Amino acid sequence: MSVDRSGNSTTVQFSAANAAARSDVSGAALASTNTWTAVVDSKGTTDENDDTMTISSSSVSASAGLGA
Repeated sequence: MSVDRSGNSTTVQFSAANAAARSDVSGAALASTNTWTAVVDSKGTTDENDDTMTISSSSVSASAGLGA
């Protein structure tokens, strides 16, 4: 998890990775990385009503057969 502040914006980013063997397919592996990013822009004011929040996510996964 990381938190960065630049100007009026605060960015919070969380990334996680995992890998697991699939029991239904012999010798296979599955790996994925997921990232969530939330950006809050205060517009440089103390008024909470003009703040904006943007949330995005991405996911990358790959699987490979091992052995044969």
